[in-house]
Amino acid sequence: MITSGCAHPHYYRVYDPYYSDYHVWTPDEDAYYRQGLNERHYEYREFSKLNPDERQRDYWNWRHHHDQDHG
Repeated sequence: MITSGCAHPHYYRVYDPYYSDYHVWTPDEDAYYRQGLNERHYEYREFSKLNPDERQRDYWNWRHHHDQDHG
């Protein structure tokens, strides 16, 4: 019997409490996150391990100012 892994990646929703919306954490969102880190000269750390009151807020502020998906 041959089995294969799930053909669809597991994305998850992340709540942005500063803008009161959700973002689906996909490879596109991860690319935005890495771009934001690079622009602000931060070392990579997994988003879920960031301090919510500092770095997560900093990312959401950056993200909403660079967001092409929201008006």
